[in-house]
Amino acid sequence: TAVLSPLSTPNIAIVASKSYNIPRLRLLAGLLCAAAMAAGICTLAALRCTVQTIDGARNRLDGKNIVSIPHEGAGRSRKGGKKRGRMDLRISSPAISFAFAESIHSVASKLEHEHSKGRSVFLFSSVTEGEGKSTIAANTALSLAESHGRVLFIDLDLRRPVQTEILDVKLSKHSGFGDLLLSVTCAARLAGADSEKALYDANEKFIARFSAMEAAADERGETLAECAKSEKLSLWARAKSSEKRRKTEN
Repeated sequence: TAVLSPLSTPNIAIVASKSYNIPRLRLLAGLLCAAAMAAGICTLAALRCTVQTIDGARNRLDGKNIVSIPHEGAGRSRKGGKKRGRMDLRISSPAISFAFAESIHSVASKLEHEHSKGRSVFLFSSVTEGEGKSTIAANTALSLAESHGRVLFIDLDLRRPVQTEILDVKLSKHSGFGDLLLSVTCAARLAGADSEKALYDANEKFIARFSAMEAAADERGETLAECAKSEKLSLWARAKSSEKRRKTEN
């Protein structure tokens, strides 16, 4: 006689025995991708074709290396790890290194030597912005001023002027505009023109063009305030063309 033992009913798992935190995994995957991208960008920046040494300048640039100016860091740290604010990069500053100041004086001496040969135009240029051409130009002017006493240095970058900051010149927002308006008035007087009538005519011209812009926008079922910047420029150009056409016909 065989005796059979009854088998217990098997337990079958309905859900996974080990659950995963999906939001956390997504966050980790995003961080890993960002780290990989940052590493790739740093690698490309390190391997790109840039001039970083004097030998590199000789090999890569099609020109003669006259003076090598050492980098003067604007954010070097003090002892104890604390960082300074924006560094005064003028050669007259006591914080400037001797090598940097002497290299600027060498640039000024080279310019004086070339000027003695009859050359009068010199260009400070760079491939991209932020490479120090404004700082070098300002310091060269300071070096020439130390030798000759008076140097006229004009910053013509009206969009982003930086020379007042480099030279530590404090100017108000209205500095120079009064002199400019006075100079224009004097120029009109020397030319025999009535400055008040010229200003009145300019205002009338502007009002007529602006009214034409509003009318053109109204024809399209829009107000001038609703138009995009490109559309406003197009309407302004159309108003000027219409004005010139009327003058030609008359």
